[in-house]
Amino acid sequence: MPEPIQTIVTERKDGIQEDTAARTPGDVPNIVVQPMPWYRIVAVRAGRVYVQSLISFLTLSPAAVAAGVLPSAFGFSLQNAALLAIGPAVLSILQNTAELLARLDESHPQLRA
Repeated sequence: MPEPIQTIVTERKDGIQEDTAARTPGDVPNIVVQPMPWYRIVAVRAGRVYVQSLISFLTLSPAAVAAGVLPSAFGFSLQNAALLAIGPAVLSILQNTAELLARLDESHPQLRA
């Protein structure tokens, strides 16, 4: 039997409250659904975008190339990359918040103005 596939869903009051396994027929792997609060999902996504942006800005920095010769240049490059990576992470938070609000709008049309 293959290992089950794990997936994460947004936790809801009336939804799944703990890990739940969905049985599938035959040799298809079962699916384990893990509920997670919306704020944790947004934090994980924003953190991933921040780290990816930090790495990309750091590798594109000309000071990173010279870091083998000048350790102080690498520190300056790391500081600049860390500051520049904040922008994409904030945009990720805004985009994920808009996505969650759209889902709320779909599931609760009575809350529309």
